[in-house]
Amino acid sequence: MVLDGEVDLGLARSLNHPEVETTSLRDDPLILVGHPKHPAIRKAKARLAEIESWPLIFYDRGSSDWTLTNGLFRRAGLLPNVVLEVETIEACKRMVLRLLGLGFLPLLAVTDELRSGKLRAVKITDAEPLHRSLDVIRSRHRPLNECARNFLNLLRVATKKGRIANK
Repeated sequence: MVLDGEVDLGLARSLNHPEVETTSLRDDPLILVGHPKHPAIRKAKARLAEIESWPLIFYDRGSSDWTLTNGLFRRAGLLPNVVLEVETIEACKRMVLRLLGLGFLPLLAVTDELRSGKLRAVKITDAEPLHRSLDVIRSRHRPLNECARNFLNLLRVATKKGRIANK
């Protein structure tokens, strides 16, 4: 939509394109989360080989998040126990909240649930953290109008203060 001129700005994850200018707003790590009552979530830390057998819920097959998560296991020579694949981050979060499994979800998407205790995170002790960037994209060939510039500034301020959340 940005390339076609339908919108001035877009939010994306780690996008590189020659026609698009990308501004990184913040790092948004993928973290392993589960419902506090799920048997696997009793541990605050676990090794990836242990997590391999846990029931996992993945989302958005083929996306950068899906690729990052699968790559984590593949690099370790492991095959994750994917019990369910859903279309969206929000659907994955709902399935995790229903005790159907654990999910690697963006921190921005689960911040409220972690604060309220509805979800708990598990730290993976023997693998690198999964990171992705939350970016604003715009066309390199069209100047931003005043409204778009103001909105971009608002996004920058909100992400620096940690106020932006995925609702």
